[in-house]
Amino acid sequence: MSWVTVLVLAMMVASDYKLRRRTPGESLSGRADLTVIAEVVVYGLVLAFLVLQVRRPPRLQRTSMLLTATFAFGVALAASAFYAVYPTTALVRGMQLLVTCGLAYAIAQTAGRGHLHRLVHAYIALVTVSVLFGAVFPFPRTSLQANRFNWLHVHAVMAATYLGLSVVLLIGLLLRNRNRWPYEGWPDRVYLAMLVLHVVALLATRTRGGLAGCVAGSFVVAIASVRRKSRLDVAVLTVLAVGLATLIASEDILSFLARGESSESLRTLSARTELWEEAFRLFWERPLFGYGLTASRGLFFETVGLGGAHNALVNVMVDAGVVGVVVFVAILWTLVRSARSLRGVNPVGDDIPIVLGVFTFLIVNSFTAEYMATPANTANIWLFVLVGWVGVLHRLARERRGPSNDGVPGAPKQLRR
Repeated sequence: MSWVTVLVLAMMVASDYKLRRRTPGESLSGRADLTVIAEVVVYGLVLAFLVLQVRRPPRLQRTSMLLTATFAFGVALAASAFYAVYPTTALVRGMQLLVTCGLAYAIAQTAGRGHLHRLVHAYIALVTVSVLFGAVFPFPRTSLQANRFNWLHVHAVMAATYLGLSVVLLIGLLLRNRNRWPYEGWPDRVYLAMLVLHVVALLATRTRGGLAGCVAGSFVVAIASVRRKSRLDVAVLTVLAVGLATLIASEDILSFLARGESSESLRTLSARTELWEEAFRLFWERPLFGYGLTASRGLFFETVGLGGAHNALVNVMVDAGVVGVVVFVAILWTLVRSARSLRGVNPVGDDIPIVLGVFTFLIVNSFTAEYMATPANTANIWLFVLVGWVGVLHRLARERRGPSNDGVPGAPKQLRR
């Protein structure tokens, strides 16, 4: 097991896997219990490892635009802790975000493709074990979560995030070019069995955002994995399959999406539209720098009764204002451009379908869940893993190109298909 796998999974488990349930008020109080202390200790150990692992400190002139945008986002949100509404919580989350930025840098500078491939398999194994544990040992659930699958005290929306990501990864592994993957992986029948299990568990979470992100991410993986001439065929078959399923099981689909909620609740997206109206009001009061990291979790709980903005961009807008939005969008834009520039490069371009699929899941899921833009959870960690992954691919492409072509943008001609 590689150091990338150990660090990433340790951060995810420490951040999301809870043996107890806390209310938003308790989370924002600044009081730490044993679980919080253990989480902080894990991030501290990750930081200590990174300090020893990365011999060369980041230099602006030697850092890619993607890593520059990543550190700008981390610094901007961490600095907001000094004026945050909940300073203690903001300070802890800010430090965790900076550690995650450091992890992305370490992956980009020192990891190889095999490290990331092992991480993907270990992540899928973790989710598989979690699903089986949740099915065999169900923990007590709140009234709102009574009919939704999860494990431990992981919220159903977070469980759907884990499952949606794992489904996208499994489809990417089944469609990958095995001849150019350093890590061979498992037999196809194992991937297929896990795929069925994870899809069933994802449906059982009854989480609409996670399901939508999974469908979109899987579609992108499929489109990006096939030859250009076959992409139209895949798109047409997908549209026909979705249309046929809608005609055959329209009532069941509508019932699943409604989740027994009232028409008023559906019109407001479970009160999200009311929350977003409040978010824009708060934004115009402090448009430049916002209310500080973690502010949205408490402010909305006090006014609307929901913790967090339930939208990644809105969450950044309230917490860090225009400054935070600019650097956050810069990460997303630069990440997509950097990944797409490698699609025709052999062999590193074979990783791009999975990178784009995971990124698509995160984007679609972020419309109704703020996790991607908030520190210390699997969605945010995966975003920064993608930053490091793309950095690895660019570094390997440069090394293969050779020193004589340093400074030439894009992929080398001899590496293109």
